Amino acid sequence: MTQFDRQIRTEIITGSTRTIIEGGRDALRMSFEAVLTESTTANSGKVTIWNLSNSTARLFEKDDAEIAIFAGYRLAGGPVQVFRGSLAADGFRDDRSTETRISAATLRDGGTALRDVVISLNVAGSTTSDAILRRLAGELGASIGTFSPGRSRTYRRGFSHFGPARRALRTLARDSASVVSITDGRMTVYPRNGERRSTGFRISSRSTLITAKSTKEGVEVVSTLLPSMRPGDRFLLDDEALGGDYIAAKVRHSGDTESGSPDFLTTITARRT
Repeated sequence: MTQFDRQIRTEIITGSTRTIIEGGRDALRMSFEAVLTESTTANSGKVTIWNLSNSTARLFEKDDAEIAIFAGYRLAGGPVQVFRGSLAADGFRDDRSTETRISAATLRDGGTALRDVVISLNVAGSTTSDAILRRLAGELGASIGTFSPGRSRTYRRGFSHFGPARRALRTLARDSASVVSITDGRMTVYPRNGERRSTGFRISSRSTLITAKSTKEGVEVVSTLLPSMRPGDRFLLDDEALGGDYIAAKVRHSGDTESGSPDFLTTITARRT
């Protein structure tokens, strides 16, 4: 894919209104980053836009604003959502010190507020961790995606929790030998030593692979952008030295539409299956 095939847009959703900002060679310069992990802590994102109008810049700071970042390649079907969230505390910077106005928004994913919600949960005895996770998703207003725990634990004496939801999520993840992730308001659960059900990806030095290096946990792979890649996804690395099946633990999508900038990239920290 050439740099001229890149496509990116940012959408600001406030109530029933959706404002679309196009980036690219013939539009506004735009850069982005989305960092997604399999932990219960918040995922983060950032979008920087050059020469944004006053009226659009003000939308970022509306209390109810949600911001979605889409990126991809025209020949691969166009941009795909890589991140959706809300503005982090003091997360909007609007630099007008030069002739070029630079507006940068630092984001936390939709799960941030969910994880930090204080909940009171009291469940009767002989209830399974599966049932409690599903109930917790309901309490948080999160939809459920892949739900395939590593095991199911039965709490003979019941389960009680009062405090931030993240603490209950960590306990349930540990007891069920699972990774519990909330991304874009959706809870996914998959075995800690397994993988999330997915169609899988193939990353090859003959196509998307840029670099691969060994790490203590497994491998770090840099590829041209794989916008639908998420933590827990399984992929086949086609590489002479480090080839094999891996599970993504951390995924970073990044890019810049500026001519001469590096390609849109996906950086994956992964462990072997």
